[in-house]
Amino acid sequence: MARPLSGKSQPGKGGRQPVLTLGAIDDAWFGHRDNWPQAAHRLIDRGWISPDDHHRILLLEAFGRLIHNNDRHFGNLAFFWQPGAENPQLKLAPVYDMLPMALAPAANGMLPQSSPEPPSPTAALLPVWDQALQLAEQFRSRINEDDRISEGFKSLIDPA
Repeated sequence: MARPLSGKSQPGKGGRQPVLTLGAIDDAWFGHRDNWPQAAHRLIDRGWISPDDHHRILLLEAFGRLIHNNDRHFGNLAFFWQPGAENPQLKLAPVYDMLPMALAPAANGMLPQSSPEPPSPTAALLPVWDQALQLAEQFRSRINEDDRISEGFKSLIDPA
């Protein structure tokens, strides 16, 4: 683990705080790299994450599906952790790279011609699906209100 250049690390007080990706955690303890909901179930079953973080991971998975983020890999979910504990104590870090990657331009700069089919919830995501639908609608509304975003992309994110 990297050491601060000066002074002691003070997590939460402007100091450094250790962060592990879901990939690093899963590789070290489980070796599955299947999907976020199944990984979240493994973590909560071991008591390594809180019920709130378990809920957030499921919500992030559902939201990602609804906004066409097909890049939800184990490097895109991370946790703060407390080193030295017998069992890892993990706290979900702020999400990053949550974008509609299925709608990204191709290497030649061309946008996809149509949106992917709307996803259906899996059994694991049913408890959070309605909340995710509301968040995805807010996301689409913000895109539609933003003058910096092209009409071509708006038609992909919110097909009428």
